[in-house]
Amino acid sequence: AARLRAADDLAALHAPAAVPALAARLRDEDEAVRLNAAYALGAQGAIDTLMDALRCEAAVRWQSNLDRGDFTDPGQLDAPYGLAAAGATAVPALQAALSDPDGPVRAAAAAALGCIGHSAAPAMGALAQALADDDEWVRRHAADALGYIGPTGEAVQSLIAALDDRRPVTRWSLSTDPFRESVASALARMEHPTAAAAAA
Repeated sequence: AARLRAADDLAALHAPAAVPALAARLRDEDEAVRLNAAYALGAQGAIDTLMDALRCEAAVRWQSNLDRGDFTDPGQLDAPYGLAAAGATAVPALQAALSDPDGPVRAAAAAALGCIGHSAAPAMGALAQALADDDEWVRRHAADALGYIGPTGEAVQSLIAALDDRRPVTRWSLSTDPFRESVASALARMEHPTAAAAAA
């Protein structure tokens, strides 16, 4: 409880000296402490620290995430929450991570960009390209992110084209066509997808 409160309090302060201690708490045994530490690091603008943590987490946790009985996303990590909380300042690093060789890193980066929303618009071109990624989870998170960021001609056209993607899904998928479902949901979240597509 003390660690949780300390991380929470530091989120409201500009305290660069606290970054190493917060980074250590990203490995805390308690999930709530890890998340509060991630949010606090986002508030401090510690983008490099969070990106390093994302890559370390992805290497260690992707398989355990898949093996969980209640969740199947290998990119479900803690650091991306802090990166999303950092907002626009994290967008360049997250956009670059869409080209990372590690699939769970790319998936987590796409998910974080979606959580940032409209401020992540500079990454829309990279997200549109990620719709063709070899990794199913990258494609799904990229589609979701485009839906949350908002309609542009490029995004809508890429999403419409992705409706033809019928690649086999992994055994961890919870439905028979999860990527195309994510694409359809993204289009539905856009105010006027057909008008945007016609104008593209």
